[in-house]
Amino acid sequence: MNFDIVIPVYNKATTIGELVDLLLESSFFVGKIILIDDCSTDNSYEIISSYMEQYAGVVISKRLECNSGPQVARMYGASLSDKDWVMFIDGDDLVETVSFPKINEILCQIPSSVNLLYGHTEVFRNGISKRNSIKLLKETRFSSLINLLKMPSPTMSGIVVHKSILKLMDIKNCEWGEDLIFYVRAIKEGDFIYIPKTVGIYRQEEQGRGVGGGTLKRRIKFLYLLKDACYSKGSTISSMAFWMYWCLRVMAAWAMKKIKTNA
Repeated sequence: MNFDIVIPVYNKATTIGELVDLLLESSFFVGKIILIDDCSTDNSYEIISSYMEQYAGVVISKRLECNSGPQVARMYGASLSDKDWVMFIDGDDLVETVSFPKINEILCQIPSSVNLLYGHTEVFRNGISKRNSIKLLKETRFSSLINLLKMPSPTMSGIVVHKSILKLMDIKNCEWGEDLIFYVRAIKEGDFIYIPKTVGIYRQEEQGRGVGGGTLKRRIKFLYLLKDACYSKGSTISSMAFWMYWCLRVMAAWAMKKIKTNA
C-alpha cells in the first residue's frame, strides 16, 4: 500500500471506533492507521489508545499537548508516516475502502506534478444520502482555480495528499474554512486527480459543518485569507472569478441562515 491513513480526533468517542473497525476489518487496506487526539475532553484518547495496544505496529495513537485544530493534527500525524502519500479522514466520517486498490494503482504511476488525489464524496445528513456533487464518469486530471469550481469539491475525508505540500496546511489565524484555503494553495503548486469512485462518506449531522456554519466575523476573516491564497501568484481572471464566487456563496449562506433564525 502506497499510503497511510491519518485521522484527527477531537471529542469523537461515539464515532471513532466505527471508523477504525472499518479500516482494520477491510481487506483492501494494508498500512498504518495514525490517530491524533487534539486534546479531547471526552474519552476519545482512551479509545484510540486501546486500539494501539491491541494492534501494535498497525495503529499509532498520539495526543497533542494542547488543542490546536484539525490541520495541526493532520500535519503531525502525517509526519509519523514513512510513506510519501497520506489519506486524511475525519474522526466522525467514514470511507469506502473498496476504492483503495484504484487509488493505490494510480499512486504507483502518478506524475510528479500531481500533489493531491480524491474521489466522489457521499454526503449524509442525519443518516439520509444528500447527493450535492456530481460524480464524473471518467478519471480527470486538472489544475487552475476555475477547474476546481467545475469539478466535484474535495473534502478532508478521503483525500490523498503528497507530504511535500503539507506545509500549505499551516494557515494562521483561520478559525473557519481552512480546508478550502489549503485546496487553493495546493492547486497553485501542482495538479489534482479526481477518480469517479466514492471514497469519502461525509456525515453532516453536526450543526455548523460546511458553508452553512461560521459567524460573520469568521467568514469575513476567511474571505480575506482566501483572497491572499487566490492572488498569491498574481492576479488573474481565474483567481478573481474564484474569489468572487466564494464571496457570494459564503455571504449568501450567512444571510439565509439569519433569515431562517429570525423567521
